[in-house]
Amino acid sequence: MRPSDVLFDATPLARAHAARGIGAAVRGTVSGLAEVLGPAERPVLLVTDRQEPVDGFRCVRVRWPAWRVERLPDLWPRLLIERAVRRRRPWLFHATQHELIPDGRRMPTVATCYDLVPLHDPGDRPRLSSLVRANLRRLRTVEMVACISRATADDVMATLGLPGERIAVIPLGIPAQPEPAGETPHRPYVLYANSFEPHKNPGLAIDALAASHADVDLVMVGVSSPMLTEDLLGHAEARGVAARVRVLGYVDAAFLAALRRDAVAVLVTSRREGFGLPVLEAMQAGTPVIAAGIPALREVAGDAAVVLSPDAPAEWGAAIDALAGEPGRARALVAKGRERAAAFSWSRTAEGLIRLWAGVDG
Repeated sequence: MRPSDVLFDATPLARAHAARGIGAAVRGTVSGLAEVLGPAERPVLLVTDRQEPVDGFRCVRVRWPAWRVERLPDLWPRLLIERAVRRRRPWLFHATQHELIPDGRRMPTVATCYDLVPLHDPGDRPRLSSLVRANLRRLRTVEMVACISRATADDVMATLGLPGERIAVIPLGIPAQPEPAGETPHRPYVLYANSFEPHKNPGLAIDALAASHADVDLVMVGVSSPMLTEDLLGHAEARGVAARVRVLGYVDAAFLAALRRDAVAVLVTSRREGFGLPVLEAMQAGTPVIAAGIPALREVAGDAAVVLSPDAPAEWGAAIDALAGEPGRARALVAKGRERAAAFSWSRTAEGLIRLWAGVDG
């Protein structure tokens, strides 16, 4: 299959938080495709009727439902877009988000899988979680699944029963970072930059601070809810470190870049991940990383981070002490980290997709 015969779902670029998560992955992939393919060779992009066109790409526009009140779960986008895609009958549809994975028995489809976290951790919104799980199970019907890590591929095989020959491991690149902007704390601090959902394990960052003897604070940024923020602040109070914890919630990308640049270390505490973008972003910024020893984070970090059990806060505290008190050790990690981050690029992501598409029969 030639790339020009592929209809690639770019609608996440028009969605909320398009600069992070799936939106960042799609934006990076599109940039990689533009880098390695000429205009006539590039896939056609599926975009919404309210979305700006993407320079250098042909686009197919479809209507995305707009409701005055948010509907969760909302079945209409997949139903409307699947019908529009079938009517145009592309040689191959590439789904980039679980909401738009069609039934692969009805139309030739490949899909990107970022992780199967919703299948393992349903969360506290049962109706939405049920729909997400049903969408992810549609991966069983598509011709090929592009997994963003070996860890995700292993999970897809074990959880959904897909054979290895229907899976390709295609790592992501690193989203483009803005120039750092904004005044960061004057006192030394370690940074937690992730969502506050339970599987991200944010409480471990507070436990690590409590176990540390270094004179550092903890800054926590990420998408949260009032309830999750209150729980974290209560946990900090119980651990006796509330005065040293700043929970900022969501911050813009430029301020996040500044916080990352000036941190003593970045803490990536997750119990489940499909990849490890916070690890790579910190490495690229020249900041040491302490990461949980789960498969996806080990795979991304290699030997360029301190990797510890997510159940050993005392070890995390000792690692903070070492990085805060031993500049030579921190510099060695920074050098390794920058070299490691340079191995992940969007052009390599694009080349992996092109090889995957080439293996799908037309």
